[in-house]
Amino acid sequence: MFRHGTSQLAVLTLYAGLPAACTSPDPGTSPPTGSTASLESGDSGDGMAVATGETGGTQPGDPHLWSVRFGDPNYDAARGLVSAGPDGNVVFTGRFSNDITFGAETLTSPGGSRAFLTALDRDGSPKWARDMNDAFVWELAADRSGNVWVSAQAFTTLNWGDDPSDEISCCQQLVVGQFSSDGTHRFSRGWGDFLPFAALRKSAIAVDDQDAVYLTGSFDRNFVIGGFSLVPVDEEDAWVVKLDPSGNVVWATSLSGTEDESPHSITVNDTGTVYVAGAFGGSVTAGSTTATAATDASLFVARIDSTGTPVDVMGFDTTLYNDVTIVADGVGVLLGGSFEGTLERGLDLGEGPLPLGGDADAFIARFTDQLALDWATSFGLRGDQHVVDLGRNPAGDVWLTGTVGGGVDFGAGELTADNHDLFVARIDTTTHAPDFGVLFGGEDDQTAYGLGFDGAHGAVLLGDGPVGVDFGGGALVSAGASDVYVGKLDLTALTR
Repeated sequence: MFRHGTSQLAVLTLYAGLPAACTSPDPGTSPPTGSTASLESGDSGDGMAVATGETGGTQPGDPHLWSVRFGDPNYDAARGLVSAGPDGNVVFTGRFSNDITFGAETLTSPGGSRAFLTALDRDGSPKWARDMNDAFVWELAADRSGNVWVSAQAFTTLNWGDDPSDEISCCQQLVVGQFSSDGTHRFSRGWGDFLPFAALRKSAIAVDDQDAVYLTGSFDRNFVIGGFSLVPVDEEDAWVVKLDPSGNVVWATSLSGTEDESPHSITVNDTGTVYVAGAFGGSVTAGSTTATAATDASLFVARIDSTGTPVDVMGFDTTLYNDVTIVADGVGVLLGGSFEGTLERGLDLGEGPLPLGGDADAFIARFTDQLALDWATSFGLRGDQHVVDLGRNPAGDVWLTGTVGGGVDFGAGELTADNHDLFVARIDTTTHAPDFGVLFGGEDDQTAYGLGFDGAHGAVLLGDGPVGVDFGGGALVSAGASDVYVGKLDLTALTR
């Protein structure tokens, strides 16, 4: 199901019943002109549902370019997505339980859940896939050449390459790997020994315009990385690390306080200033500033200079409902997430509490590079809403994706989710409020995991779910407990 709202025109559109996916010969360029798609057999049993068409969609001006499903009758899940390189490739990661097929490549688990890494070309066709062993892959980032960086955690011995020398011993709190644009493993590194079966600790990753890599995560015991020894002060501290393009440690630092610091996301601007956002309790200190939490899941944003020295930190009175994400946009940083509370006490980023309409509302804000609030807005009417990923595309528009459970208003009246639906929405750069949004749903829950851009008009969405989803080219019906879904849209046609 495809539900659409815009401040110029509120419409409800249903795209029914077509099996699998439609593709366009050049989804990275002009909007589709429309003709009826020619469909192949929707699911050949190989775990991949695909259909092809002469145009990007099923109607004139249809914004759907292509969509595809991956999975078998077992549990398959998405995790992270990145747009890599000038050719419009899309790389994403997730987990599979038995077999999963990407084009001609089938990955088979010897038992239990394993991680995968795979790439699609601009037209949605699989290019390559790799078995990432028993690692828990957290996030992906890409450099200027299209190399893909992976942040992960290792619970067993890993080998992402083809040589015994590529082996990473058990058990590493942080594992970083680099893969070329054709999927070739270039190198991997591991640091921070910890006990097997220790708690999962997320590591976030970003790459700057000089191909240096930045990572953040949390630790509750001594963490030695590249000659730097970080010692936690409280129950759980945040670490931040910079690597050079070859994976060597440049600097490492930490953010400490009186209770837990749990970083969710990291970004870096064109001057090398690093921003880390996450949740904290008690207090947290950076440089000469200390932020105090009102709850054990308050929001913090910290700034670290290009030498690895913490500069300052901002704390905000709220209870975060889910992870936050932060992205440098060329003139400042965009911050998005979800919060819960009351109408009187929700999330105050500096201009009074943001309106709270449901159990948990989504928010997006923009700060200057000095962490002064520029603007902030929230949206949600009923239930819970979450921002998962966001960014400014090459056309200069701010777009975001996430999940809606209940009702939401993107500027044209209420849209209602079936259960939990994926959404993509645009923020008006003048009013700083949503002015357009679309829900993609089905009979059960869908979860969003990433948003990528291809040129000024193309956008790729990554999600998963137990039943299926319709990105506008027909229902992608799940083969089992949960499948992975990828869809590409033409943003110009979408907002027309």
